[in-house]
Amino acid sequence: MAAEKIENWLATWKCGQLSYGGKAVLLNSSLTSIPMYLMGFYLLYEGNHQRMDTARACFFWQEIGKKKKYHMMRWEALSVPKDFGGLGFLETRAMNMALLAKWLFRIESGDSSMCINLLRTKYLGNCGVFQEKVKSCSFFWSGLRKVRD
Repeated sequence: MAAEKIENWLATWKCGQLSYGGKAVLLNSSLTSIPMYLMGFYLLYEGNHQRMDTARACFFWQEIGKKKKYHMMRWEALSVPKDFGGLGFLETRAMNMALLAKWLFRIESGDSSMCINLLRTKYLGNCGVFQEKVKSCSFFWSGLRKVRD
């Protein structure tokens, strides 16, 4: 779903006149924020991450008129932080795991918000996150369990 939305946005953008620096700013500011909400609640499938990476890489390397152009570097090399020689593009897999791990931290740290209390009551009872053994659960909770493992 997030990958489709990114592809739809890219189809309407006319960025043939932008430099690589302009494209990098646009990628970091807009395209990385589209899937952020979903990644905060669901563990996305690997195919979604690959489609997002492909769409962002094609946008970064494309020329005027959407001519096919060789990608001069792998996307993994571009998503390395700037301090280490990359362009600092967001690694969506790592961000997805970090956002879900934040939920686990809040549950284990004793946060007393209504949402966290509801999750504790529904899935944990008197156990901790690392002790629970719920067999059937929501897509959200199953994503948290995969991140936990």
